Amino acid sequence: MKLNKISPLIFALFFYFLAITINLFFDIISINYSTSSTASIGYIFAPIDALISSLPWLLFGFCIGYGIKASTTKKFKDILISLFCGIISFSFIGDLSIDFIDKQQLKAIVLAIEKMDAAQLENFVIKSEYKDNKFALGAVSLNPKTSSQTLAKIAANSNPQLHIKMWHAPAIMGENRKGLAVMRLVARHPNVTSDTLTRLSKSSDSYVVGDVVANSATPQQIIENIYANIKSYQYPYLIERGLSFNNKTPVKIIESLAQSRNQYTLRQLKLNITTPESVRKFIIDRIEKKDYD
Repeated sequence: MKLNKISPLIFALFFYFLAITINLFFDIISINYSTSSTASIGYIFAPIDALISSLPWLLFGFCIGYGIKASTTKKFKDILISLFCGIISFSFIGDLSIDFIDKQQLKAIVLAIEKMDAAQLENFVIKSEYKDNKFALGAVSLNPKTSSQTLAKIAANSNPQLHIKMWHAPAIMGENRKGLAVMRLVARHPNVTSDTLTRLSKSSDSYVVGDVVANSATPQQIIENIYANIKSYQYPYLIERGLSFNNKTPVKIIESLAQSRNQYTLRQLKLNITTPESVRKFIIDRIEKKDYD
């Protein structure tokens, strides 16, 4: 069959569905890579995202189809439609191409960060053009060689995106398969200091604060202050669960948490070595009776 006999709509649908297939393929790879408990939601939104993000290729198909048709008919209408679709599609595809190049550069940066030593990591956080990029800083925060000084510099970064969960392709996420916010990774790092944890305790994000109180290096006074204001956080149960993990949580707080309605808090308190035996027995009794929400 000659190309000029094929309807422009066929060309449009071919490129559109090809783009959808490719987008879905990479989206599913990213979803399967993630170990986040909410990752499965991605299966719902991935088709919608693919349908929308592939639209420029629908126009590209029309551009090709009407271009081939115009080469035969010489009609001004066919030429005009081909040019219009071409201009619109190429403007979007051009942006996508730039975005693709940026992603490739970021992938290379993340891979390089994973191989850096402590001095190189600190220099990266101070001088790199990616020093405010959450994916790059996430990779720095995951590197076991990152020093306490470098972690402190990251914690001092005022970028609000560093407190928010992130999501991207596996190569860019690195080992952060749950997509944890940068500040959560800092709070969990073995080299983080009490001073840095104190700074992070001022975060407005419940997930970050939950990781702060879960760290045994967090000062007792900070833990007590956070617990005293637990109801001011968007998700108090995250603070509870963090406290239940910490083997240095004050006994008076553990005794109070024993009244929690959250089963995960209770189950972790049962395992906490700081929990007094009398309180542990009380918690075990509640768990056996399923006395929780």
